Amino acid sequence: MSYWNPDNVKDVAESVGISSLSDDVLQSLSRDVEYRLSQVLEEALKFMRHSKRTVLSTQDISLALRVLDVEPLYGYESTRPLRFGEASLGPGQPLFYVEDEEVDFEKLINAPLPKVPREISFTAHWLSVEGVQPSIPQNPSSTDSRNSDLVSKTAGANAGLASISGNDNVAVKPLVKHILSKELQIYFERISAAILDESNEDYRIAAFSSLRGDPGLHQLVPYFVQFIAEKVTHNMKNLFVLTQMMHLTSAMLDNESLFIEPYVASVIPPILTCLIGRRLGDPSQPLAHYPLRDLAASLILILTEKFGHRGPGGGEGTGGAEPKDLGGSHKK
Repeated sequence: MSYWNPDNVKDVAESVGISSLSDDVLQSLSRDVEYRLSQVLEEALKFMRHSKRTVLSTQDISLALRVLDVEPLYGYESTRPLRFGEASLGPGQPLFYVEDEEVDFEKLINAPLPKVPREISFTAHWLSVEGVQPSIPQNPSSTDSRNSDLVSKTAGANAGLASISGNDNVAVKPLVKHILSKELQIYFERISAAILDESNEDYRIAAFSSLRGDPGLHQLVPYFVQFIAEKVTHNMKNLFVLTQMMHLTSAMLDNESLFIEPYVASVIPPILTCLIGRRLGDPSQPLAHYPLRDLAASLILILTEKFGHRGPGGGEGTGGAEPKDLGGSHKK
């Protein structure tokens, strides 16, 4: 027995211009429609159960059609449950429709008007002047910006977690951005190229001499520190590069105008790598790495004599500026 009325199939066929269908065809199409509907309902009920709901929604039907690779239906999409009414067209032919909400015109007319939206306006203000943020109402204060950073990035965002971890009174220092001039960028590139030039020893001597004596290089210290760490890390089998990095560190330590103390904690790892690294240089030359280790040991001695009394990390000045990309760091 078919639950889907074959007369509905006949009405649809007549609406598309097919006027003659046998009863066997109508029965077969009715059963196929029933199978397709039950398949869609089974998939829709799965979505309803997995969503922990007891009311089947139109969204469940849409998702079921998408899973079954059926062209979606366009019509009902509502956040509230739809109310269906029933009308009778004759004996045994009910018609279901969506009930429209009745609105009382008197209530609609007497209802208060919605608030008028504010007009769009534009204003201009200085975000920063010569790298300094002016204290005006449009700009956030340093306290507000620091609080927002703490809320989003640190354990202090949650008072319970902060108290458990013991970080409820942690003072976070903001990062300092370097603004390098074009001249300093060119100087850094030329010095880096000269140090690694194996063919021109005079060029290297001049570069180290400049690093030992020039007084205006304090802004390049973090970049040289990062340069040393990268070259040591990626050139463990190249004794020439490792040796030049140790000479670069020595030249920076000899320059009395450079404040190296905040970067001692970053300088020590590359030196220790050259001192106690297991494999340095070409394995075919087992004795070639000893001069490099002697040079690294002398640098450790210098650092110990200069900054050993400050404690781990070189005292309070370990929060130095993070070096940025040299390609665009001179731009504001």
